[in-house]
Amino acid sequence: MTATVAHRAWMRLRRDMGGEVGVFEDLQTLLVVLVGIAILLGSTLINWSTISSSEQDQDLYDEAEHIVKQIESWDRLRAINSYGSHYQDFMVRQLDLATLLDSGQFEERIRSDLRYQVTFDDLAVSDDEHDPVNGVHSSYVFGEEPPTKGDVVSLQVQYALVFEVPLVDQTYDVSERHPCRVTVVVWR
Repeated sequence: MTATVAHRAWMRLRRDMGGEVGVFEDLQTLLVVLVGIAILLGSTLINWSTISSSEQDQDLYDEAEHIVKQIESWDRLRAINSYGSHYQDFMVRQLDLATLLDSGQFEERIRSDLRYQVTFDDLAVSDDEHDPVNGVHSSYVFGEEPPTKGDVVSLQVQYALVFEVPLVDQTYDVSERHPCRVTVVVWR
């Protein structure tokens, strides 16, 4: 008898509420709400991963800028004018750049938490003219070989490459200059 009473009470409740007992009595409504929640969660996850990826790219770019600042602040690489003082604008001293090749001093001085390669391209000397034995360099490369895949950031800046030609009285002629493109490549 209690089952009949409960059933009558249930039917009365359905009739009083217009035929619906719960919010999700209709399965179609439940399905629409669940799909909507899944779409919202999916788009949120995609946005978070995009933001995370751009932050990692920004970290790589910031590190490349930091390496350029280290290069510019290293007095050994700063060209010297005919009076023996540094130029006001940063110019690269070719003589010291050539002596740094294969010495390991560049990598000791230019520090990074990430992996990098720095290339100084003498734009006035073609690759065909490159002859390190005779002191002719089309480029000066420091660091590791960059990967072909993965997150890699490349930053290029232009400088003048100043050559020092010794004169008789321990002075130098610094009038010879070549355009120089410095490429800094950074990766994890």
